[in-house]
Amino acid sequence: MALDRKAQALSGSDHLYWLHFRTLEPFIIAQLDKAKAPLLDLGCGNRPYQPHYPEGEAIGADLSQSSRGCVDVILESGAGLPFADSYFETILCTQVLEHVEDPHLLLKEAHRILKPGGKMILTCPFIWELHERPHDYLRFSEYWLARNLAETGFAVDVLERQGGDLATIGQLICLMLAVRQIHMPRLLQKIYNRFWAFLDRKSPTQCMPLNYGIVCVKYQGASGLAA
Repeated sequence: MALDRKAQALSGSDHLYWLHFRTLEPFIIAQLDKAKAPLLDLGCGNRPYQPHYPEGEAIGADLSQSSRGCVDVILESGAGLPFADSYFETILCTQVLEHVEDPHLLLKEAHRILKPGGKMILTCPFIWELHERPHDYLRFSEYWLARNLAETGFAVDVLERQGGDLATIGQLICLMLAVRQIHMPRLLQKIYNRFWAFLDRKSPTQCMPLNYGIVCVKYQGASGLAA
């Protein structure tokens, strides 16, 4: 079955998931503005960030073809990545890690195919609903991410909590209503989202972030698979 995923970045503030997207999407776009090709969009789906790719070669890879036919390379679940050692300057892997049964293997493979000094732009949820069932396996804390990236041979350049506690509460209420088929009119959704974003800015505690944004770098001089 084709993957029917998000196809456009920078969602409007009337979007059901805007409290989540409002920090996630600008983070990804800002990092892509500094990225280099060749780039691998790992778990690319419909490639919503393609307009922001660096100029040059870009490959989209996923486990199956997307609903818009955007996947260049179909991957095999649980297997290594079918790319040469030290090939890519940048890997974009956004909202994918929670769907991987062996995330440590994925991190090792990402390290292997990055050039020394290359960067991986990685995002993953901390608090979110079950989605893409039954292939929704894990959630990650910043401590798991920092430790496992370091063990794999990455230096963490950026590790950003995305969404404060009040944004998380506001987003979870939206998700709870949506599960019950209760949807706000677009104008009301926009007002609701802006209200919770305002509260979040006024009380920016982040014990319950929605998401993490990470930029990690393969050590200069490293090659192949980390031990």
